[in-house]
Amino acid sequence: MKCSWTLAGLAMLSVTAAHADVIFDNLSGANAGVGIYSQTLWAGEEFNVPAGSNYIIDSVTLKLSANSGASATAYLYEQATNLPNPAGTIKNLGSVTGFSGIGIPDDKVFTPPSQLIVDANTTYWVLLKADNANNVSWHYTGDAATTGVGDYDFFCESINSGASFGSPLPAFTTQFHMKVDGTVTALPVELDSFLID
Repeated sequence: MKCSWTLAGLAMLSVTAAHADVIFDNLSGANAGVGIYSQTLWAGEEFNVPAGSNYIIDSVTLKLSANSGASATAYLYEQATNLPNPAGTIKNLGSVTGFSGIGIPDDKVFTPPSQLIVDANTTYWVLLKADNANNVSWHYTGDAATTGVGDYDFFCESINSGASFGSPLPAFTTQFHMKVDGTVTALPVELDSFLID
């Protein structure tokens, strides 16, 4: 005899599997300085998604400062050869405005305009650029402590608007302030695994 799950039962499994999680967070680390970025000079911070679960990116929070006329956009790149992959698909994480002023850090939340899924056991980079002539400062910390299910290794910079990136620099002593929030999405499941002989 074979018993099969109903569609409603499978849907319930998916709902049960989904839950919000912090993938990476170091926002609470003591501020150690800033990197100043423009329309052509970009910065990137790496994060690693652990094995076992794919995630929908809910938001990415960066600790930034700029004058009130500034605007900044963040992107998500997959990794290639230990660097952001400019040949891959550029995924928009959204834009932010409304800064408090130069040297005054704000936790600016980037919300993806469309659903972005990051894969288990894969490395990604969050890239930041300024949208106009007003530069944007990305604050960094010297604290190595982080929270979340993922981790990090490197940061990097691009001097040509993200077309290529310089050698990655170890982030064990300096890392940009960043938080990545996501919702676990169930990995693909073979329906045959739910059939009982």
